[in-house]
Amino acid sequence: MNTLRIQNLVQYILTEAAQDEDWRNRELGPIHIIKYLYLADMYYAMEKEGETYTGIDWQFYHFGPWNLELYKNIPQSIENIGAYTRNFESQYNQDGVRWSLKNAQYDEVVKRVPSQILFRLKKDIRDYGAATFDLLHYVYATEPMRSTAPNESINFGLFLNREKQIQSTEIDSISLSKKKQKKLKEKMRNLKELNKAKLAEKKRNALVKPPITPRYDDVYTEGVEWLESLAGPEIIQGKQEVVFSNSIWKSPARKRDHVSN
Repeated sequence: MNTLRIQNLVQYILTEAAQDEDWRNRELGPIHIIKYLYLADMYYAMEKEGETYTGIDWQFYHFGPWNLELYKNIPQSIENIGAYTRNFESQYNQDGVRWSLKNAQYDEVVKRVPSQILFRLKKDIRDYGAATFDLLHYVYATEPMRSTAPNESINFGLFLNREKQIQSTEIDSISLSKKKQKKLKEKMRNLKELNKAKLAEKKRNALVKPPITPRYDDVYTEGVEWLESLAGPEIIQGKQEVVFSNSIWKSPARKRDHVSN
């Protein structure tokens, strides 16, 4: 774990937060700092084939990225950069403190943040600020989180050779001969024409067919009763406990885009 890099990132995060017009977003707590550090490592890993910037051993803990050593060391980083600390009473211990940074030299602070991280993290801080729920929802839905189960180390290795895979796909597409490209375009054009003809035929048939008048007889009644019976027994009102298998964490569905935990 590179403490100097972490300190530089913490300083940048608070400096960027200080630019917000809403004063409520200028103060960040431990949970915000930790999640923004995780995002910084993720963005760096995306460009560096799985290598993280801070070297933090991120764990999937309580449905989110976490590292106990990092959590304990953040106050020291706060002290080193001269940030202001505000303590307050809260039912959550980790939410009993907020940090803010004033009069920081923005241009100088930005220089110490790698370009692989800077622009994406800047957008995140401006989008979410100190909005804990929205930030957590965004973090929990990131690809490394969706590829890891609770208590496991978060897997940034999924970005390994990602860029090479993309380039390989692009090369394969370009390498198609002109003759094959022409045939492919012709097949696509024919398919579009076929679909267009089928749609037109459906519209014509819809205009020709007379409307069907429903018949509410015994057959209809029995059919409705049968369909309703498929729903099973009536759901019992009140609180219920649902138990899921641990295998759900490795489900392919969690790895799809736009899926949250």
